[in-house]
Amino acid sequence: MKNDRIYFTKEEVLNITQDQLPLAVLSRNYYSNFAAEISRFDRSVWNHFMWMIHPGKFVSQDWVLHEVPAENYMKGEHQLKFWSSVNWREEDRRSLVRNLEDELSEPWWKNRYDVLQLLGIKFHIRGLQIPWMRICSDWGDRLKIVDRDFIGCHLTPGEINRWFEGRANLGYVAGRYYPED
Repeated sequence: MKNDRIYFTKEEVLNITQDQLPLAVLSRNYYSNFAAEISRFDRSVWNHFMWMIHPGKFVSQDWVLHEVPAENYMKGEHQLKFWSSVNWREEDRRSLVRNLEDELSEPWWKNRYDVLQLLGIKFHIRGLQIPWMRICSDWGDRLKIVDRDFIGCHLTPGEINRWFEGRANLGYVAGRYYPED
């Protein structure tokens, strides 16, 4: 699993085990106009970021942060890319999982989607946001729990992907999923 040429079937994604987690997950939605606009702006095929911290489930910032069955992203509309690093220490991995579990337990109104931030990104005002709200890729800042060199803030899904690609000596793609015909 240390190269970018591993392709998962739906069953393999659903059978990823807890000891292989957490995984950073990028998604490319083929059919959403909203996702297409993110890709166009970001100049990246990737238009959504989430985490896999439990087998068969993704932590996704949609209108609220929630855990969603991974199968929801494997209905023919999404391509997925999974990232991890051989250098993530086990205690840091557990800490990242606990951190996201704690966030998931917060009331829904504390984990709403920050629409204002999208306007800030569109008009190149990165600080324009509601402080306690997030967009999907804001959860990429949790990478600092497992990689002390991560300094990103308010990154886009494409920027997160480029960060991993720029650290090929420390990160690797755990796998990719393409919709099955």
